[in-house]
Amino acid sequence: MALAIGYFANMVLGMASRVTLGHSGNLLALDKFTWLLFIAFQAVVLLRIFPDLLPDTFGTATMTLYLLAGLSWLICFTLWAVRHVPLYWRLRIDDKPG
Repeated sequence: MALAIGYFANMVLGMASRVTLGHSGNLLALDKFTWLLFIAFQAVVLLRIFPDLLPDTFGTATMTLYLLAGLSWLICFTLWAVRHVPLYWRLRIDDKPG
């Protein structure tokens, strides 16, 4: 599960960022904010693994940590969307078609 969360989230984030930057005419280089999102996704993976390491006696705490991991994952993608989706609504910065 951790591999799926870490791999797919980072691959989607990386591919979507590259495609967004490329099709908007921007330089294909990630900014510091997007790099921080990559690191945040790794922290979310650790947060998702941690409840599996706890004994079964932590029932409510375990479910709370699962919820926190899921919300953190959604927050990371929401932050990405706030930053990159507006690029789809603008004209390319290099005035080329596409």
